[in-house]
Amino acid sequence: MASAPPIDANPLIVFVHTPKTGGSTINRMLANQFPNGIDHCEHYVDRKRHLSRSLETADWISGHMQFRALHDLLAETTTRPLRFFASVRDPVDQVASHYNWLIHIYHQSRLRYLRHSAHSRRVSRKLRQTDNTDPAAIIANLTAHPGLFRNNQYRTITDRNSRGQNGSLQALLEGYEAIMPAERSADLLQAMTGNPPKTAERENQSPYSFDKSLFRSAPVLEFLQDWNSRDFALYHHITSRPRKST
Repeated sequence: MASAPPIDANPLIVFVHTPKTGGSTINRMLANQFPNGIDHCEHYVDRKRHLSRSLETADWISGHMQFRALHDLLAETTTRPLRFFASVRDPVDQVASHYNWLIHIYHQSRLRYLRHSAHSRRVSRKLRQTDNTDPAAIIANLTAHPGLFRNNQYRTITDRNSRGQNGSLQALLEGYEAIMPAERSADLLQAMTGNPPKTAERENQSPYSFDKSLFRSAPVLEFLQDWNSRDFALYHHITSRPRKST
């Protein structure tokens, strides 16, 4: 019977990247310190042998995958210890930014636009055809696409398989070494690497195609506070914790 491969003691930095939470900035800062990294690891789900070889020398990995799916993928492809990190963003700002990004992809080059999934292009077309000065129309679009907009941060970051104290948020987050709000990206990078970032300039910012203050108008804000309540609870949980010195 073949013996199990030895466990590599060199830890791997793992960044769980919820869309529009400052993750592109984190990726850039990681790459500035450690060029040997892997972003958008969701593209490797069906290429596990290739991923396994890449992880032998990678310093970090990130991707738009839910915690449990990413954890299980890495457990299949490496024996290295895993150090999980994530960032969160004000839920209203995150939803507004994601909504705007889906509009903005149409204004990229045609080649880049066509690289997006057919579903993303359909949603982009619907949002572009909407009267985005009408809060009711915005709410209708959000409601029509819960997979994109509803509790996206909570669904991505929490380990919903975790068995904790009645499913408390703290128990659901116990797999992470650190989670910080997007405005503390420099602190998060220092927690990941032990070093301050070489740059903290924002990446992947899109000009707004509508007045984003509409997402804080009474109808949309009240809708989001109810419909997106788990993201609000997660953000409050993270931002209300005492800061640790870095």
